[in-house]
Amino acid sequence: MNDNYIKLFDEIKADGNFKARLLYAMQEAAARPEKTKESDKMPLQKIFKIAVPTLAAVCALLLVFAFFIQPKATKSSPGLTQSEKKDANAGETDALYPEFAAEEARPAEGAGNYAEDANLEIADATEASLYGEDVGGLPKLNVAWDALGSGGYGYEAYMVYDISELDNGNPWTPDAKLDKLPVFENQYVAGFAGIPSGLSPEEMIAKASQAAGALGLKIDKTYTNPTEELIQKMIEKLGDDEKAIAQNTAIYEGVAVCGDVEISADAYGTVTVRYLKPPGPVAMSLPAYQNERDGNEMFLNYFLQQYKGFVDMENPAPDVWGDRNTSEERNVQWSAFEKTGGLTQQILGYFFNRVQFYFNEEGSLWLIRRWKTDVSQKVGDYPIISADEAKRALLAGNFITTVPEDFPGEAAVAKAELVYRTAPHEKLFMPYYKFYLELPNPQLKNMEQYGAYYVPAVRSEYLGSMPVWDGGFN
Repeated sequence: MNDNYIKLFDEIKADGNFKARLLYAMQEAAARPEKTKESDKMPLQKIFKIAVPTLAAVCALLLVFAFFIQPKATKSSPGLTQSEKKDANAGETDALYPEFAAEEARPAEGAGNYAEDANLEIADATEASLYGEDVGGLPKLNVAWDALGSGGYGYEAYMVYDISELDNGNPWTPDAKLDKLPVFENQYVAGFAGIPSGLSPEEMIAKASQAAGALGLKIDKTYTNPTEELIQKMIEKLGDDEKAIAQNTAIYEGVAVCGDVEISADAYGTVTVRYLKPPGPVAMSLPAYQNERDGNEMFLNYFLQQYKGFVDMENPAPDVWGDRNTSEERNVQWSAFEKTGGLTQQILGYFFNRVQFYFNEEGSLWLIRRWKTDVSQKVGDYPIISADEAKRALLAGNFITTVPEDFPGEAAVAKAELVYRTAPHEKLFMPYYKFYLELPNPQLKNMEQYGAYYVPAVRSEYLGSMPVWDGGFN
């Protein structure tokens, strides 16, 4: 692949606002007045000449089908789950999750359609369907499994020389003793085109301005995306179509410009610092990633100290890891998370309170991103299954994945870790066991490829249904 394309793709992956920026470009295009060439207009006579014979032929075919083809009655087999119809391991599924032995797993009723609903209506429209009857003082969690995916760039897979290269700073370990973990309701669920109904434009501007102050930068100007000018153009073009206006004029970020530094805050509260003219490489050279974790963490700690006001963590802990690209180059993730309190609090810090630094090929810092997800809406502390129980569920087909291939089997299981899925479209932030399974890829000569498969960690009696793999991908 051309190096320029690889670099562009890496930048797109680093840019958490890529979807919103793509929408912005679409908004600009839609706001332009339409122009139609006279040569593009089809004469009315020509339309009738083509359409009338075609319509007559279609009607004739429909009459033939109505006369000769009679619908046949169908009868479904009651009491069978999808896994019983597909998988010889269904008995194991029933033993582990007996309450689902007689009903087919399905998405929660009433789940919103992101393609049809305006973003301001999404959260309210689906709120009632998130919870079911209480079990032991906790509401059942109704998750629309079919609506979950990678939230972005194709299916989730990693290329490495060895599975150990995917070791990260996750505080959870296979021998961890955890009986319960908290579940939170996502306050800013992504709506139409990935835009959340989250912070207001004023709050986004304030957050970007606050970050500028923490960095000691003077603000030259502030604005929103889309701009007021673009919003006005869109309103004029769309007229009285209120739904279209809501979908096409949603403000998704506030920006503070500080000389050659651009600071943005999106509606989720994520703050991004972009150096439009990256400073020169730091005094120390960018260390090579050859399992030299100490050297890499020392490098990261240098930046954590330099930007401690912006990072704003009590005990930032390094999280340095990375997979490889098709050229076998390491995609190092220079991240840190808030590591305070007990194991549960550390796990929450790892997934919800993070910072990441991005460097160019010359070793110059060009972007910083700070996540501090709102987890104020706690649903409750839910009992969880063990990693061994989760593996049995995985082999029984109770998982979600974006891997578009046949399930590779038990022998392919290489690693497991406990995670929270935190993509904006997740209505509930809940724990999962993430399994890494080796995938066959004959095109790779020196590397291995691992796909991600997720099993809910919350015990099944607290779930409205379990995900059931149907041979495709979620």
